Amino acid sequence: MEMRGLRICLLNVGFLFVFSIFCGDLCEAEVDIKQYDFSPATLSASIKKSAHFVLMYGTPETCQDCEAARNLFHELMQIYNTAEQPTVTIAELDCSQDIEFCTNLDINSFPEFHFFPAGEGKKVKYIGDAIKDDIVQFITEQNNAGEAVIGKDGLYELTKDTFKSFIAEGNHFIKFYAPWCGHCKKLAPTWDELAKDTQSEDVKISKVDCTAHQEVCKEYGVRGYPTLKFFGSGEEVTSYSGARSLDALKTFVKEEVAKRNAPAAEEEEPVEEEAKGPVRELTDKNFAEVTNSGHTFVKFYAPWCGHCKRLAPTWEELASSVSDMEGVTIAKVDCTLNKEICSENGVRGYPTLFLFKDGKREEKYSKGRDLESLKSYLTGQFKKDEL
Repeated sequence: MEMRGLRICLLNVGFLFVFSIFCGDLCEAEVDIKQYDFSPATLSASIKKSAHFVLMYGTPETCQDCEAARNLFHELMQIYNTAEQPTVTIAELDCSQDIEFCTNLDINSFPEFHFFPAGEGKKVKYIGDAIKDDIVQFITEQNNAGEAVIGKDGLYELTKDTFKSFIAEGNHFIKFYAPWCGHCKKLAPTWDELAKDTQSEDVKISKVDCTAHQEVCKEYGVRGYPTLKFFGSGEEVTSYSGARSLDALKTFVKEEVAKRNAPAAEEEEPVEEEAKGPVRELTDKNFAEVTNSGHTFVKFYAPWCGHCKRLAPTWEELASSVSDMEGVTIAKVDCTLNKEICSENGVRGYPTLFLFKDGKREEKYSKGRDLESLKSYLTGQFKKDEL
């Protein structure tokens, strides 16, 4: 009996040894989720050591979407927190346990997602829905952004990693160049002077080496050097093709900044924007009239928002696919031009999707952004109304 027991024991040991050899990474223990459910004190201490992407959540009584968000974050913990060389720590904090701490972070709704750079730098709020692929892309972008771009005498050197985050806000005049280009070398001292002379203006002067950062130059259609482009709020506004003297460049910059700072003239507002495509363009002036009757599914967006750009073609498809549904309008509102109506509807991130029924706003749409999910949501609303 003892020998039989010994043989069974040896067999079990042998099985465990063989299993451990072939199991490899699959046998690694799952991350302990509880250790990443931080308090304000432990979060502050941990952020000093490494970058963190944090879910700020509340109780079920105050947040219906928090459970789904936490499940997603627990999935992300398995991906990021168990990595051999973690680039970011996925964590969560229950704001119902420390209301004052979350209030100081300007968190007034749940769930919210924030990226904290290592060393307690300026946090970046994630704007979008709790969709895994979108969040992974956001984390990658924030990790690539690295340290803030530091200008020298008003001139900023941008890279493929810093370009988009740097130009996301404000006005930017950018020189795309190649170090071997003769015209670029000739322009260089003038460009340096332009940067110095416009430091007090509402614009930043930058440059991008296209031999080192081809992806950026290709994306913006740079085919010759130097190419000079003006950007506003992350979007290309215009290319410069005038004289390259300091006075001419300064005049151009002042004119472009003045244009962007000037209030939009009423006569420039389109009268029938909806005629340009299946999606109707709403403004502060026609919003109430259009949403007053029927079903109006509205996308509140900003032109510089990456998530908005990805949703745009699907939103057009949605409008085309429901064009035969009576009393249904698919619409959009540019919040950079129509701040009043966006503020009235509590829009704090882009894109924000709301369905309006006979002038009354329904709950915020926060499901999938693919065509099938959006259309299914609309169909479901009609079935509700019929009951």
